[in-house]
Amino acid sequence: MEEALAMRGEGKLEEAEKALRALVRKKRFEEPAKYELSILLHAQGKHKEADKLAAELGFKYRLNDAVFEGGRGVSKREGAEGKALIYDNAISEEMLKRLEQVFGEKSDFWSKHEYPTDFFFSYNAPIMEAKSSSGKRRRVSSSRHAGNSSDKPGGALLQQLARTFTRLAVPLTGGEEPSSVEWWAHSRERCCGGHQLHFDLDEIRVREGEGYPHPIVSSVLYLHDGGSPTLITDESIDDGEEEGGEEKTSRMKGFLCRPKRGRVLLFDGSLLHGVCPTSFDGPDGTRGKKETPRTTIMLGLWQQGVRTTRTGTRTSFMGPNMSEVSKTCRGRWSEHCSSDPPQEEEGKNEPVEDFIPVGPLWQEVERGERGGKGSGGDFEDLGKFLLKAHPKEVRRLCTGKPPDTSGAVTIITREELEKLMKK
Repeated sequence: MEEALAMRGEGKLEEAEKALRALVRKKRFEEPAKYELSILLHAQGKHKEADKLAAELGFKYRLNDAVFEGGRGVSKREGAEGKALIYDNAISEEMLKRLEQVFGEKSDFWSKHEYPTDFFFSYNAPIMEAKSSSGKRRRVSSSRHAGNSSDKPGGALLQQLARTFTRLAVPLTGGEEPSSVEWWAHSRERCCGGHQLHFDLDEIRVREGEGYPHPIVSSVLYLHDGGSPTLITDESIDDGEEEGGEEKTSRMKGFLCRPKRGRVLLFDGSLLHGVCPTSFDGPDGTRGKKETPRTTIMLGLWQQGVRTTRTGTRTSFMGPNMSEVSKTCRGRWSEHCSSDPPQEEEGKNEPVEDFIPVGPLWQEVERGERGGKGSGGDFEDLGKFLLKAHPKEVRRLCTGKPPDTSGAVTIITREELEKLMKK
């Protein structure tokens, strides 16, 4: 199975498909193999056979053809109805090169964090006041903090990026100033890389029954051209669970943003989003032949009240919204973050209308034989690209505690975090 998935990630799609078919035929890892084969076939536009396999596993709904094909064949480009923005050329070349030092393929950021992990981790830092050209700190907003940004997670480099994103996000925030920035990064497969549909949340406060706190704005910075597009939906965590029901779900919209080096995607932090795997992951929607991983930096701009986790300097434990970098995770990457970043021009950047509309978002899996032996009764798709429940349940599916399964992101309490950090 691992060999087949590795071949898929390298773009060896025929070999991966052949290996997965062999696993299904020999009934080895049959249900996972059927699922992965279904996803791979969908990602290549082979939807009829993919639906047959999905139906055998008990799935009834899935993301539509256009999403699985990365917007291939959709010629229309538009804005995202005030829910999201795309900026090109808002980040300078010098800044991109500095970020590539920190998050590039050869950076020790990944090895120091033993990436990829089977759990989510991120850092959180107060957004500091900017320095003037004379080196003195200049007042930006009452929500900004004074102090030395170089000793915060991400150092001066991520602080600079947070201030730039705050400025770009004004059309979404109305000028509302964030108090802190949560940041994390991903390096996905060169081909068919995906990421589960999810909401960006304060996981600790969710578990403690404080509703579903989310960032004011969530954002993505792409470090390379190509890769599976980011999917933004109009499903908000702020909507009531029963609001609209099946009728609303049937109209649920999606917008795809294709990765492009230096491109910035910002969107309402309450929205459901993810990355659906596709083989049509070239910059223009063709089959890409990427030599680099799909590397992205994510920033969540938060108001006050985020529950941060403190790792301690001598532990390797990692979790959401960590307020400091443990000694075991520090390295050259953190040194690059701490040095003074390049001065960014605060010129007027205009968003580009380059979203690919892909709604209505959900469609039924083409009917096939369901139930009986091999129906995959308990097999669920953690990615939420395929659903057994009606799509009106997607909000619940993406906010409930995932099953105790390898690869699931488990939400844990502050007390549990503290106990783990003491071990």
